[in-house]
Amino acid sequence: MGSATAYERTSVDPSAIPQRLLYTGATMPAVDLGTFGSDHVSPIQVAEAVKGAAAVGYRHFDCASVYGNEAEIGVSIEAILHGGIKRKDI
Repeated sequence: MGSATAYERTSVDPSAIPQRLLYTGATMPAVDLGTFGSDHVSPIQVAEAVKGAAAVGYRHFDCASVYGNEAEIGVSIEAILHGGIKRKDI
């Protein structure tokens, strides 16, 4: 059977994502998942999206207190860390 097309893939290797070098020398993924839900998505739905994104390879999550979903996102991040992804990797 041939290789999967982009539409058939269900995950991405985090190491395949381009990285950006920070002034500290650390790197971060150039692709992220924003956690702003606006009035169209509840904080719980955004938090579930964060867990799903981590499961398929995302490691960069754009979070801000102004979004008002810190508690829900925090629970998702905690679950991600308990699931085996290291803190240094997100």
